[in-house]
Amino acid sequence: MENCFQNRLNNLRALMKSHGLDGFIVPHGDEFQNEFVPLPHQRLKYMTGFTGSAGFAIILHDKAVVMSDGRYSIQLKQQIDQNLYELNDSTKITTSKWICENASPRAVIGFDPMLHSKQFVDITLKDFEEKNIILKPVQQNLIDEIWRDRPPIKWGHIDQFPLQYAGIGHHDKIKTLSEIVKAQHCDAVLLSLPDSVSWCLNLRTNDVPHNPILLARLIIFANGAATLLMDNNRVSPDLIDYLGTNISIKGPQDFDKILGQNIKKIWIDPLRSPIHFLQQAYDAGIDIFEQKDPTIALKSQKNLYEQNAMRSAHVRDGAAITKFLYWLEQHKSDANLSELLLADTLEQFRKASALYKDSSFDTICGWNENGAIIHYRATPESHSKILPNANGILLLDSGAQYEDGTTDITRTISFGDINPAIRTHNTLVLKGMIAISKAKFPYGTTGAQIDVLARMALWDHGLDYAHGTGHGVGCYLSVHEEATSLSPRCHDKMEMGMIVSNEPGYYKEGSHGIRIENLILCVDTGDKDQLDRDILSFETLTLVPIDRRLIDKHLMDDDEIEWLNHYHARILKEIGPLLTADEFTWLQGACKAL
Repeated sequence: MENCFQNRLNNLRALMKSHGLDGFIVPHGDEFQNEFVPLPHQRLKYMTGFTGSAGFAIILHDKAVVMSDGRYSIQLKQQIDQNLYELNDSTKITTSKWICENASPRAVIGFDPMLHSKQFVDITLKDFEEKNIILKPVQQNLIDEIWRDRPPIKWGHIDQFPLQYAGIGHHDKIKTLSEIVKAQHCDAVLLSLPDSVSWCLNLRTNDVPHNPILLARLIIFANGAATLLMDNNRVSPDLIDYLGTNISIKGPQDFDKILGQNIKKIWIDPLRSPIHFLQQAYDAGIDIFEQKDPTIALKSQKNLYEQNAMRSAHVRDGAAITKFLYWLEQHKSDANLSELLLADTLEQFRKASALYKDSSFDTICGWNENGAIIHYRATPESHSKILPNANGILLLDSGAQYEDGTTDITRTISFGDINPAIRTHNTLVLKGMIAISKAKFPYGTTGAQIDVLARMALWDHGLDYAHGTGHGVGCYLSVHEEATSLSPRCHDKMEMGMIVSNEPGYYKEGSHGIRIENLILCVDTGDKDQLDRDILSFETLTLVPIDRRLIDKHLMDDDEIEWLNHYHARILKEIGPLLTADEFTWLQGACKAL
């Protein structure tokens, strides 16, 4: 494997030299800025072996680096050959700063304009000024030129997302967006994100692993018409009939032709669109309104139909996971238990539902020290077995895509005797999760303000975790959906109808990892504060018991204990009727009041 990556580096550097390049930037994302990237576009993995969902490689002739954030610090060390690449933390140094520190003055650095946003390019160009470094667009991605065994593109079957779940038809969504476009005095808006297109058109498919999104772009005009940019081989009579007469279909390469059709000003998101499209509009002499994709706020605030669909999905998912947890209790002494077996068994319980479509991401099933790798993934080549009568904890982070909703849940599960320090760590994490679950806050509160609640118990003990506390989740869409997030870096306000994860954690390298995660829905309490602001709170959607054996009751206050007991009583009431008699008996014990 070492020679494989060395050969790829050699081939790329030879190609760079022929193009007059001193360096080349390789991002994780694809042409659609996907976090979960289809196999033919996993260029970062091909060059480096790194499988994380965020990161960059920068390849110069004499050195190279792979960088990602704190979630992947352990994974980087495990997956990257450090004889070929140095490692770095992208939260401490940007790609452009690293290039400035390591490339020669007046170096020429290549990049693919379909893989980078205007915002990325603007920041990079500004950093490059001091050393007169040149950033050069390369129309044919160099990785693709050396990738001999590149997998073929596989398109999924396009399905309609039923109106009973979506709540609003695609024609009404386009009408709303056309009015927004008109209000900004634009002639059209380009939607570059696949989940924006999928949400707007109420279409779902499996072009991308785990995310039922359509790899396409959509132009919505101020007059109410729209053009879908997608591969012509995917167009069917049923799709044409569904879309209706006001939505035309063109090839992905036809954007520049559409620009010539009476468009004087176009709305393009500079952060979420490839700079390629902004450059095309600029070259055509068209004014560009650089503003955030207008669907992001709309799709993040779930309507009542979407909220009810997500509630139903979580009851179904809660029953599947509870059945799995009962099964696990009966098999903890088995000789063949492994991380892979447990992940596969959990999926089999979910697949029992006729509405199950896919997992919402690759299950993270980490035994003891593997749990400390935040986005750990067991593989047939590298995974841990759990011996009979073993002592320790299992971190199990998983999710499902159902026809009516998306789930994402983490539970930390005990085996045998538990070290008191681990029980303390788990209880501190639980206290943070409960603090957010029962929070009430005025309208206008940001994700960063809420994030603090999850960390306070850990902070009191000098502990913390290197990831955000929560991300947005779509309704049978992307499991990582942009809304506000619960993170120190998020200054967007929480809105009613947003669904986010609530997942504080603690990780001790070489020992154990703990995370407890529920999905929560932002709702209006009906009250106002003294400044006449609406008071919001969270409704917990996830319905799966939390391991009581990992809780030190003495570290919890009465309100926290009351919340947990109420939560477990609700699980017993809503999930209990979906279980067998033996499963229900086990759940009664798992949900027993502290």
